Amino acid sequence: MRTGRGCSRRWLAAAERAAGIAAEHKRWAREVHNTLVQGFISVIAIAQAARGAIDDGEAAAVGPRLAQLEAIARDNLAEARALTAGEGPSAL
Repeated sequence: MRTGRGCSRRWLAAAERAAGIAAEHKRWAREVHNTLVQGFISVIAIAQAARGAIDDGEAAAVGPRLAQLEAIARDNLAEARALTAGEGPSAL
């Protein structure tokens, strides 16, 4: 069994690599989470505005809100796909 500096350096290099991989995984998970949360918050806010328009009898305001919901959902789906494909976040 070899001991000494060679083994210590290899062990240290492997430990540093593992720590780097773990840190990158955490960063990526945080980025995906934040992106999805932001998108869902937007969807909820616009859905609430559409419901408010319905409750207030403002039917004309509902169509544009639904169009916004669809656009945001499509954008967030594309964002989630880009993140999981490893492309990183797109410009928001």
